[in-house]
Amino acid sequence: MYASKRIAYRPPTYRSRNLLATIDHNRHINRPSIVNRDGILSISVSGIKEVSIKSRSWSAYPVKEDKSYDYITELMEKVIERMLNNNIGRNRPVVLETDDPRRISRVLAPIPPSATTEIVQQQKSRFSSKRDDTLDDTNRLNSV
Repeated sequence: MYASKRIAYRPPTYRSRNLLATIDHNRHINRPSIVNRDGILSISVSGIKEVSIKSRSWSAYPVKEDKSYDYITELMEKVIERMLNNNIGRNRPVVLETDDPRRISRVLAPIPPSATTEIVQQQKSRFSSKRDDTLDDTNRLNSV
């Protein structure tokens, strides 16, 4: 939810999203279970078919109360207050941290990229061939 695996986040953003997920987890870990009018716990039955096709077992777990996000406003106030009291400002060059993976290399290739003009000149294309490789009867008769 906070740091999807389908999206590539930059390290500071990924770290922030993981911290938000941690805060969310810690705030909602001890939510009370829903109890009906008779005082019986509300139970949800879920299939484990997604985990193991062969097990065909079911698991029951109590339904928790909905999450409350009342701490978000306090968190946002603290973030804005910290930004306003920051004397450094937002329009400054960002210095990468020592453990930031972007310090290793700009590209994943083991060799640095050549100039684009060199790559275009060296690149071979199967469409730029001047040979006549058509398969009509006249070419076959002339080549025999």
